[in-house]
Amino acid sequence: MRKILVPLDGSALAERALPQIRLLARALGARVHLLRVISHADHDGMVAHESLLLARGGAIPPLQTREQHAWKQLQTHADRYLAAQAGLLRRAGIDVEAEISVGQPAKTIVQVAARRLRAGAAALAGRAEAGHQLIAASRELGAGA
Repeated sequence: MRKILVPLDGSALAERALPQIRLLARALGARVHLLRVISHADHDGMVAHESLLLARGGAIPPLQTREQHAWKQLQTHADRYLAAQAGLLRRAGIDVEAEISVGQPAKTIVQVAARRLRAGAAALAGRAEAGHQLIAASRELGAGA
């Protein structure tokens, strides 16, 4: 095993895997691949939130402008977040890379693990519902392979 995929969604729950990842990566001499998947639900929520805030202050920009701004903000936040997490791992002596992708989180995680990284392991911490989605995405991709 040379790569460990670590999907992070920005939650404290997802970050609970990081101390174990540091230990595992050191023990195996593995590279850690951090992944943040930005979903369309994240984007839609950001657009709706901004629309509510703007409605209080006067003129609302066109929807296309708000959508572009939301994608840019989500990308910027994900960049900063992954850079901070990667920095912590690098300071611990871990070889790390980071990636941001857009899509359905469960399906995208499985695709990145199977097709791009050929990761030997993926570390996941999350709600049970997300886990069921990941299993379903894994089965779907496995059936098509």
